[in-house]
Amino acid sequence: MSDGDTQAIEEAPFGLAIKEEPSRIRVLIADDHPVVREGIRKLLSLEEDVEVVGEAEDGETTVAQVEKLDPDVVLLDLRMPRQDGFAALQRIQKMARKTRVIIITASDDKNEYVQAMKLGCSGIVLKQTSGDLIVKSIRRV
Repeated sequence: MSDGDTQAIEEAPFGLAIKEEPSRIRVLIADDHPVVREGIRKLLSLEEDVEVVGEAEDGETTVAQVEKLDPDVVLLDLRMPRQDGFAALQRIQKMARKTRVIIITASDDKNEYVQAMKLGCSGIVLKQTSGDLIVKSIRRV
């Protein structure tokens, strides 16, 4: 260690010079429409504190990706093939992970919102909303 290194460590509080990286919110995007996934991925790539760790095109793949990637947040469409968002949400909640689920939907059926909330989602965002609201929702859950 050079004298400059010793001096830097001695001047640092408690003798340690540690630079912590800010934590990033790890997001999984689950939607059966590639253009929606791509648009959300591009939107989130502009945010320094958000990282897209995976994508899924159906409910089955979503559940498998949650098991594999352990994301902080899942943006989950309700209407997807193989397994819908309701079933995927229910399975994710049974995993008892820290993962929060935000429903992202084009549906205007308030009964679906109530059902998703009863199943344990952390929030609901309409696809018709601005990108800013999606980012704010990710940060708040």
